[in-house]
Amino acid sequence: MKKLQWHCGHQGCSSFCAQTGNVNLSNWLKEKIVIIIVVASLIAVSSWLAFRPSTTPPDTGGVITGPKTVRKHIEQGQVYYAGGKYDEALLQTQLGLAIDGDFPGLNSGMAASLLKLGRYDEAQEALEREFKLLNSLERKTDDELTEYVKIIEENDYAGRSAVKVLRDRLGLIKAAAHYNQACLYSLKKDRQMALYALERAIEAGFSERSALLDDDLAFIRTDPSFNKILQTLR
Repeated sequence: MKKLQWHCGHQGCSSFCAQTGNVNLSNWLKEKIVIIIVVASLIAVSSWLAFRPSTTPPDTGGVITGPKTVRKHIEQGQVYYAGGKYDEALLQTQLGLAIDGDFPGLNSGMAASLLKLGRYDEAQEALEREFKLLNSLERKTDDELTEYVKIIEENDYAGRSAVKVLRDRLGLIKAAAHYNQACLYSLKKDRQMALYALERAIEAGFSERSALLDDDLAFIRTDPSFNKILQTLR
């Protein structure tokens, strides 16, 4: 079998240098292998970048990322919360906020899940955002509130003033936020603030008597003031 040789590359040389040729061939093969590996790596990285899932909500012209979708996230979050799946419930509120950060009730819902997960500081921050939004909405005129009618379904105010229904709904959202605040302070063993927040919740229209049996309120439930507040529940 004829031995493969590589031209030595010496200028003016018309013969073949076997020893140098073999070395050059080996180096050439090594260079080609390195190039192939680099190219393959670049192709793999490019493919991963092209097909990896995006964490940015897709721009769908508001069809999928509109108020209706936010309401669905809220409803799904409530289902998860009722089933004790607090991580999933939290995710639903986060998805809703990613679509509309000024959607009333989302931060309060987030706080409720965070409380169950023991993340009290984050829950307090979420409630502060909720109260800031609600307080600003209370000061708006009916005309200014029109853009927030999005939080309610059309059949919820059929034949009635949409803004009037909205104001009633915002009141209930604020009542729920005060209730979550009462739970927060109770879990943090702040009896006075917990009782005060619970009183504010009932004044704002909170009426879910069964919710007062929540373990989050266990710290204040034996306090005489708790029973007095309970008597004011509508």
